[in-house]
Amino acid sequence: MSALRPAALALTLFITAACVSYTAEGYRQMIGQFLYGSVDNVAMQWGPPERVYSLTNGDTVYEWLVLEPVTTDPYTRQIPTSTVTRGRVVVDGPHGPVEREIDMRVTTYRTILEPGEHYVRECTTRFAVDPSGVIVDAEFDGNGCVAPVKDGRLALSPPSDAAIQYAGHLALFHGMPIRDFIAANGKPEDSAGLLNGNSVYRFVKEHTRHYGPTTRNLPIRTVKEGKVTLEGPNGPFTRDVSFEETTYETVRVERKPVTFYCHAVFTVDPQGIIVGSSHMEDECDLEWARFRRL
Repeated sequence: MSALRPAALALTLFITAACVSYTAEGYRQMIGQFLYGSVDNVAMQWGPPERVYSLTNGDTVYEWLVLEPVTTDPYTRQIPTSTVTRGRVVVDGPHGPVEREIDMRVTTYRTILEPGEHYVRECTTRFAVDPSGVIVDAEFDGNGCVAPVKDGRLALSPPSDAAIQYAGHLALFHGMPIRDFIAANGKPEDSAGLLNGNSVYRFVKEHTRHYGPTTRNLPIRTVKEGKVTLEGPNGPFTRDVSFEETTYETVRVERKPVTFYCHAVFTVDPQGIIVGSSHMEDECDLEWARFRRL
């Protein structure tokens, strides 16, 4: 199994702009589009399943697994420190500005940058298929089983220009013997036979993008608070005084490289000829995910 199986939005979903949230209900609606169709439709889009096993009622379960490594952006948090110091302040008194010496509590809120978190999102999707090859049920589990919804409905929009261009690139190989494609591009990640006699081959392109360091200005907020005693017409009285200032500290931020994956699935007929193709990520870029001919 590869480090990264097909992304959870393997139907090549493209997100509409506003008011979209990722939910398990969205994923339920997404895989629901496969119900009562041939399991071959899933394999031609997602590639070979991770597991296939039989049930006692005669149905067969096809299982796909998603493992998606995630790195979150760095985040900031504030650490306060307090001290008490003696200082002089000028405040407005009843008869004009006056200077006083007071004890002041000085609280400094220093902003620090924490590195992003690294974790793996996982999603397992199972389709129950009857003896005729029709999907009759579907279930899923895992924290990565989410899809975009808007107003309770699956959020779809037309594919991007990059996705259309990449689909056109894959279509150039239709009619080519799969053995010639493998000779030019290497072995597939995996392959499997379909119920209709065709087969699917999944190829993975990988690209690591390195980003240079950047800088961020992190605020340092200082709050000074105290009480000053003044002489009023009716005797002494106290007044709360506070001062606040913000300075900025420039820090260097090292950015980690990011690895992108592009999964291309080719459908091959019994004679070994490529007759169809699909890809599963909108990030498939012709600059680094291009296939070659002999």
